[in-house]
Amino acid sequence: MKKLLLSLILFLGSLAVLCAQTRPEVVKETFSYAEKDGEVLFLDRYFISSAEEQPCIIFMFGGAFARGTRDREDYIPYFHHLAGKGYTVVSIDYRLGLKGIAEVGELSDEIAAGMLLSSIRMAVDDLLDATAFVLDRVWDWKIDKSAIVLNGSSAGAVTVLQTEYELCNGMLADRLPEGFSYAGVMAFAGAVLTLDNSFGYARPPAPTLLMQGDADRQVPYSVLRLGDIGFYGSKWISEALAADGVSHAFYSFENYGHEIASVPIREYWEEIDSFLLHFIQRKEPVTLFQTLKHNEIPEVENKEFTISDFLNGNYGL
Repeated sequence: MKKLLLSLILFLGSLAVLCAQTRPEVVKETFSYAEKDGEVLFLDRYFISSAEEQPCIIFMFGGAFARGTRDREDYIPYFHHLAGKGYTVVSIDYRLGLKGIAEVGELSDEIAAGMLLSSIRMAVDDLLDATAFVLDRVWDWKIDKSAIVLNGSSAGAVTVLQTEYELCNGMLADRLPEGFSYAGVMAFAGAVLTLDNSFGYARPPAPTLLMQGDADRQVPYSVLRLGDIGFYGSKWISEALAADGVSHAFYSFENYGHEIASVPIREYWEEIDSFLLHFIQRKEPVTLFQTLKHNEIPEVENKEFTISDFLNGNYGL
């Protein structure tokens, strides 16, 4: 009996080693894709070698446009997971327009909003350049250019949503090849900023995955208005998409704050995989609303979002 048990243990050990040896290796390559304002911008490509074209996910990190890195340690398992599912992942640098905001001192609401707008525009510009860099290499990298998805966390989520919004509203003419459009957008705690006190898509956007906590104190869950400036969060965007009949999924986390910018990257792979399968690969016309609640999370009574919440939550101002 002991010999049989030992043989079984040895067999299982050998099988585990064999599986580890035959599991495809995720390859990482780094490229410089632009130089702006004296700063070289890099991107990392994660992929598993394949003879077939792969969908591509362009990822933008979070950090309130003031901090963050494209290769943060807790992003890597997520990138490897997606690569293992057959996606090429491209994680990019972008210029941080609010990097020195904490040293500026006291800011009026209007100046803060102007600085935010400028930073978003810089990040959108960099994302478009990174996209063009990828499109120039679709043959060499075996990427399906009809299946390029944007993905971002926090400031990165703001940028990917803003980019798709402006593309749909004709505000970024000639920045990308004629006929190209993103296949999808995945935004973890993101929002869209407009200057005309209105929100709407001139043409339907790509299928969109939204995840956000309804007690977020760093990015508005619904809407923040300051004069003609509007900062529209996941709830508002979802309602607009639903009204227009646009395929999208919205996971609303009850009583959660801005941690939902990073929680999906660690814990909600199944939901992300499902979105990519049904909305992007199969192109199914699906709309999904789901409210997620944890009984141990205390009720947040005041969920109203103000400019002070934004400045204090992101920059300690």
